[in-house]
Amino acid sequence: MKVKDFVKMFTKEEILEALFNDREFGFARMQIRICRVLYEKKSDKLLTELEKTGENFQKCKKAAQWVDNNKKYERIDKQLEKLNKDFEALDVQP
Repeated sequence: MKVKDFVKMFTKEEILEALFNDREFGFARMQIRICRVLYEKKSDKLLTELEKTGENFQKCKKAAQWVDNNKKYERIDKQLEKLNKDFEALDVQP
């Protein structure tokens, strides 16, 4: 049986519960790795978006464009800030 077929036997909720709530299996290191990978993917995506918006912000010539780009830039910046705070507050214990 392939791993992906095995995993399909369980719901996403069952897998997450096993990883994050069932301490008897000692998944703390795995939890930290999973969280770090997800954090890095999400922050990379947000940083790329922020960079693109920043480039558009520099290029824009019309007031409406400027306002739209500025709002998007601020929104992405706030998302990234929240992601960083949530990651720093993450408490994974064995």
